[in-house]
Amino acid sequence: LPDAQDWALDLPPSIRQACLAYVQRHQGGWRASQRRERALHVRGDLARFWRWVLARRALQQVSELRAQDLQAYLDERLAKGDKPLTVRDALDRVFGLLHELAEQGEPIAPALFRVARPARPDALPRALSEDEAQRLERQARAWLVSDRPEAGLDAAWFFLLLHTGVRVSELLDLRQADLDLDQSRLRVRQGKGDRDRVVYLSETAAQALRRYLSVCAHPHYALLLVDAHSRPLRYAWLRARLATLGQSAGVDAVTPHRLRHTFATRLINAGVPITSLQKLLGHDCLSTTQIYARVYDQTVERDYRRAMSVSALPSTPPPTSTPSEAIPSLNPPVVEPMLERMSINT
Repeated sequence: LPDAQDWALDLPPSIRQACLAYVQRHQGGWRASQRRERALHVRGDLARFWRWVLARRALQQVSELRAQDLQAYLDERLAKGDKPLTVRDALDRVFGLLHELAEQGEPIAPALFRVARPARPDALPRALSEDEAQRLERQARAWLVSDRPEAGLDAAWFFLLLHTGVRVSELLDLRQADLDLDQSRLRVRQGKGDRDRVVYLSETAAQALRRYLSVCAHPHYALLLVDAHSRPLRYAWLRARLATLGQSAGVDAVTPHRLRHTFATRLINAGVPITSLQKLLGHDCLSTTQIYARVYDQTVERDYRRAMSVSALPSTPPPTSTPSEAIPSLNPPVVEPMLERMSINT
């Protein structure tokens, strides 16, 4: 974790200590791969807020904060053109600190909690179109045959994200012991909600992992994905590499989370039951899975016509029929055979 000894020494000691204690309390719940970056981010949001307030009036204690301070900070950032969601996320840190101090008996003004933060938008799933996804895959498949030492690593993380739907935080914490190439599966340990789950590897993802491990052998207990110096991958590095891949493929605004949305959308439109998709994504609630996966109009039409072909009366009576004739099954296909069908052919 980043050293806190020299952090924000310009803040009043009581406010500074309250902020550091807040981060300390929460860092145990963050994934190991995220702790450093999240600690820096949360500290940065808190320091920025308190410096803004202190530049306008003197404070020594958190309890001296007033609702007018919060509202003025919110209004100024929005007026400067900061995105509402960015401002809300920054204020969430401040509200979190205030709530915890109030629970500890600090005299926090109740009016602070009545300041309205920008609402979180009901964002639609941001899956790539199938054309965009295929262009990305074509570009990434060049890594499978490249002589560059880093190409094996690039192919491994890309096809794990796109073909398993794992969260980027889960990807960065995977260990080699979690991988079962013989069975083409991967165990995701302590995912969101501290639950383990199993995800399956497409043939392409398994190929990428075999190639990566053949040139980057490391202990069975070690992190699965490391750089050439055996250091853990950083989220910022991975996101930048993915953005570069997107630019090469002519696909804008590609992020790891969009690959997760794309995975979900592809599977739901290939006929995977939403309950199976829920398990693959590691969601508690089915409603969350429904947000991730966008059903194409063509899929709705296909399902409608398939159902009607079974349930509707024929236009002319059949020559013969028996009551015991079985109705054709509408059970969707099994998940694993679909993983390869959803990727492009080369």
